[in-house]
Amino acid sequence: MIPSDLTDCEATLRRAVVEQRFSAMEAAIESYCELANAHLSTLTADPAMRSAFLKHLVGVLEWAHLMLRVARMGYADQLNSLRLTRRYLTPGAAQQQAVRMDG
Repeated sequence: MIPSDLTDCEATLRRAVVEQRFSAMEAAIESYCELANAHLSTLTADPAMRSAFLKHLVGVLEWAHLMLRVARMGYADQLNSLRLTRRYLTPGAAQQQAVRMDG
């Protein structure tokens, strides 16, 4: 049902997403969508075939989107951790963070 060139392009896209090669990812998504569009135009008017193909296509793109969101959230967490850690590494931070007890 899915041609081999589209399957190869999907594998390239998935590899770029998993390896977080963002520059290659954009080109892979564009290429995948172009090939999918070309294949969709060759499908017969059978709604079941078109629906199955489109469901697969949307599934791949949703997976890529989810993986990108997860990566983005991971980078945001790392940046927040760096920001929190930085206050302990700056000069004079130890005096500023000292606990004072009046008694």
